[in-house]
Amino acid sequence: MGWLKVVCGLVTTVLGLLLIWPRGWFTFNILLFNGILIWFKDDFLGFKGRH
Repeated sequence: MGWLKVVCGLVTTVLGLLLIWPRGWFTFNILLFNGILIWFKDDFLGFKGRH
């Protein structure tokens, strides 16, 4: 369920950036990496907190 939301978000972000700013791949990669890192950290900590 969580992965589906992540995939949808990534697809939307990629399409949006391709339409708006095709040369923004460097910035996009940084934002993507940070976003995945934050999401993974939150998910992992939330998972640990629940169990």
